[in-house]
Amino acid sequence: MPPTPTASLAVRSSPCALARSAVERRHAGGFDGSAEHGMNFGELFETHAPFVFRTLRYLGVRDADLPDCAQEAFLVAYEKRAQLRKASGARSWLYRICFHIARNHQRRAHVRRERPTDVPRLGASPSAPIDPVERGQLQQRLLTILDALDEDKRAVLVAHSIEEMSVREIAEALDLPQKTVYSRLYAARRVARAAWERSEVRDGP
Repeated sequence: MPPTPTASLAVRSSPCALARSAVERRHAGGFDGSAEHGMNFGELFETHAPFVFRTLRYLGVRDADLPDCAQEAFLVAYEKRAQLRKASGARSWLYRICFHIARNHQRRAHVRRERPTDVPRLGASPSAPIDPVERGQLQQRLLTILDALDEDKRAVLVAHSIEEMSVREIAEALDLPQKTVYSRLYAARRVARAAWERSEVRDGP
C-alpha cells in the first residue's frame, strides 16, 4: 500500500486569493464582517482553502483547472452556508461540495487527463528525508493509482486515507450508510494495494 500523505498541502497564495476574490466579487461587501450560525465565512475560507485545493486534486481535478474548481467550490459553499450548522462539521460539508464538483469536472466531455507538474506533497514533515525526485515519482504513482479507481472508491479512499476523515464524517459527506463506506473503503484499499504492488514490480520500489 502506498505511503499515506498527511493533510498538509502547501497551496500557493495566488490561487487562494483568486478564489476568495471571486466570492467577494459575487457578493459585494465580502464575507469577513458577518457570522452566521456561529461561523465567520472568511475564517472558514482561510482555514479550509488548502483542504479544498488538495481534495479537488486528489479527486481528479487536473492542475490547470484547480483554481477555477476551487472558486466554484467556495462560491457554492458561500451560497449554501446556511446548511452548515456548526463550524466543526465544515470538513465533511466541504468534502461533499468538492466531490460533486470533481465528479462533474471528470464527466465533462473531452476533459484531458494530464500528469501534474506540481503535485500535492506526500507530507511536510516525513520521518526521514525523501529525495525530491523520489517524492515526485511516488506522488505520480499515487495519482496514477487514484485515477484507476472508480469515483465512488476514490472518494472514500481519499477521504479516509489521505484526509484522515472518520467513517462517520465520510458517510455524512457522501450521504451514505456507514456500512457502505466500510465496504467501498475495503474494496478501494484492495484495488489500490494490488496496483501499488504491480507498480513496484514494474518500476521498482
